[in-house]
Amino acid sequence: MAYITNEDTTIFPYKDSYMEYDDSKHRYVLTKEAIKQELGVDINSFFSGDKSSQDIQARVKLKEISDDIYTYIYHHTKQSERWKKELFLALDGELRETILEAMLTHFRYDMHSGGLALKDQHGVDFGKGKQLQFNDVTVSRFTHSLLESKALLFAGTLKYVNRSLYRVGY
Repeated sequence: MAYITNEDTTIFPYKDSYMEYDDSKHRYVLTKEAIKQELGVDINSFFSGDKSSQDIQARVKLKEISDDIYTYIYHHTKQSERWKKELFLALDGELRETILEAMLTHFRYDMHSGGLALKDQHGVDFGKGKQLQFNDVTVSRFTHSLLESKALLFAGTLKYVNRSLYRVGY
């Protein structure tokens, strides 16, 4: 994993105290500072072990949050349009803020209900005797509504973008 080091907020993608950009996966990842400032909790307090072990576990959890949000968005995207959405998410300031908010709400969802563990379960609702749909258990309703309100769950054809811009500088 390689994080970009650009801190110039006029050039996207960029790193700040709330998010870093993983250049190898082409996605933003929350920082521990974002969790502390926006949700008022020390993420390390959720994990056992010494500080080094807690830091590693926190980093894994923050990557999981990012992976969940981006996977959810791309799950609602036509395969032929995925590259465009990736480009928009990397280079659009308003969408950067939406991704930040989505990841924070997703972390809060996990903190309050343990919701992230659901995707690792067998997926069977024994009370109803049927298999749960993947989309029903991956993000909270609030996070879904947030992403939907910004058209990030739009599954149609996106506007024309010059393919030569794909992964140039991000």
